[in-house]
Amino acid sequence: MTETTIARRLAAILAADVVAYSRLMGSDEDATMTQWWEYRREVIDPGIEKLGGRIVKHTGDGFLAEFASAYDAVNCALELQREINERSEKVAEDKRVQFRMGVNLGDIMSDDEDIYGDGVNIAARIEALADPGRVFISGSVYEQIRSKPDLDCVSKGEHALKNIAEPMRVFDVCAACQAPAKTEKPAAAEAPSAPGVSVPVEEDKPSIAVLPFDNMSGDEEQEYFADGITEDLITDLSKISGLLVIARNSVFTYKGTAVNVPDICRELGVRMALEGSVRKSGNRVRITAQLIDGDTGGHLWADRFDRNLDDIFAVQDEVTAEIVSALKVKISADEQARMGHHSTENVQAYDNSLQARELIMGGTESGVVKARILLQRGLDDDPEFVDAMGGMAFTYIMQFASQWGENHQNALIEAEKWALKAVETDEKNTTGLMSLGVVRMWQSRLEEAKELVSRVVEYSPNSMDARRMLGNIELFACNYQVSIDWLEEWLRLDPHGPAMALHTLGQAHFALGNWDRAAELFRSRIDQEPDTDSSYVFLASTLGHMGQPEEANRQWKQVFNVKPDYSLAERTRLWPYKDSTVVDNVYAGLEKAGIDPGPR
Repeated sequence: MTETTIARRLAAILAADVVAYSRLMGSDEDATMTQWWEYRREVIDPGIEKLGGRIVKHTGDGFLAEFASAYDAVNCALELQREINERSEKVAEDKRVQFRMGVNLGDIMSDDEDIYGDGVNIAARIEALADPGRVFISGSVYEQIRSKPDLDCVSKGEHALKNIAEPMRVFDVCAACQAPAKTEKPAAAEAPSAPGVSVPVEEDKPSIAVLPFDNMSGDEEQEYFADGITEDLITDLSKISGLLVIARNSVFTYKGTAVNVPDICRELGVRMALEGSVRKSGNRVRITAQLIDGDTGGHLWADRFDRNLDDIFAVQDEVTAEIVSALKVKISADEQARMGHHSTENVQAYDNSLQARELIMGGTESGVVKARILLQRGLDDDPEFVDAMGGMAFTYIMQFASQWGENHQNALIEAEKWALKAVETDEKNTTGLMSLGVVRMWQSRLEEAKELVSRVVEYSPNSMDARRMLGNIELFACNYQVSIDWLEEWLRLDPHGPAMALHTLGQAHFALGNWDRAAELFRSRIDQEPDTDSSYVFLASTLGHMGQPEEANRQWKQVFNVKPDYSLAERTRLWPYKDSTVVDNVYAGLEKAGIDPGPR
């Protein structure tokens, strides 16, 4: 039996894999493998050999190569990408085989067959961060090539890599020899949120997008904490009337992606972006933040805060104040007071609420049940924690609206109890006001609902949730054009926001008989959330009004694929419309298509 010898050495590792390999194989297995083998025979293998590298192994959808020099590894990766990108331009976009590539310089172990160690793992992790058609490198590689005149590197910030103890600096390599590759958008941003809606930069006020802060804790279970810090900064900045702030839903479409800030600012129509990271360890927290100019990518302000976890609220206030100062935004005394006001000063209660918020965002019945337990723990720690009261109300609203459980009708009673308690505790708390406003809407007390949610807009001028809810309330009040106006304003600051709002906007156009626009919006909602019975119902009815009975029947069948026991009569009884116009039109459109929707 032969004994295997393990050797150690310093090496530059190039890791690469095919972008969206599973999708490509599922779509056209033969065409995908033909391209892959062409690139391997004609570009990858000869290119690596020519530039002094060694193929360690080919995987099903990629390869691993080793070089003695960091510069050679980077130069080879750029040459490979240039050739592959040029060839890809001749292939239909949905069938292109493109690669992500990552390069790291580090210590490796090797035997006769393979190479191992953190040096290899880091290259693979960095490759996964890369944009399609691009080459990303580690900080150790950057230090070796930074002085090369033919290469330029753009920082992508620090990243916490799975199973790697310390965060790593990551760079995107640019070179004259590298053909520009078309980069993929984040998945949630691939389809436009609403057809025909643009996001121009506002000229009359500063505008900002707070990008999701990176979790640098080395623990995926701490992700909720970094997300919570991001959301709270958005909430605080949204209270400033002189500032335009992009909503949480849209900025979180970029979470987990390697971002180019100027590109994102152009997509969202803002002048600046805030990005940063959070590291939470024991009773210590470190927050780094930097304000970036959307035109140049240059830093307008940057700072790092190392504090005890008990000081987390003070850190948030400092970051907000620094941003306001850097943007030279004037704020009123009332705005200043609202920015510095926290619903609790109890850190453990706050932590529980952040975990609950993450679960509520997930939108599942089991997640909402778990969220209630966490919120109750927060209230046990601080009985006056008004945001937790409002959060409890929203869990019951979700149960009622989604018809979860046999007692979902009673859930609205529980929601009202918690919402009233929140507003009685703090009449200016926007979470409490919003929750009570939603309860009143479902109770068909629409004028009260409008007054409550309008106060949310007064206290938080950039609140997109409030604008979206006012669009809902005006829809149910049968003020359809007013509903459209609110929802179009919402779309400006939340272009990648909840797909459900597209359904609401579609309903308003449906009520006005704008069939083409309504159908467009319902289809857009379905594209983003295929498991929606409501949008299939409205689309089927709309197509009936448009004289397309066959397509209407196909869409009606989809309703029962999503929800086999769907009852239109039961669902319409929940809709709090002021009059029967919309319900009548739904039934009329279905009947025009020859569909029997059952008794009313």
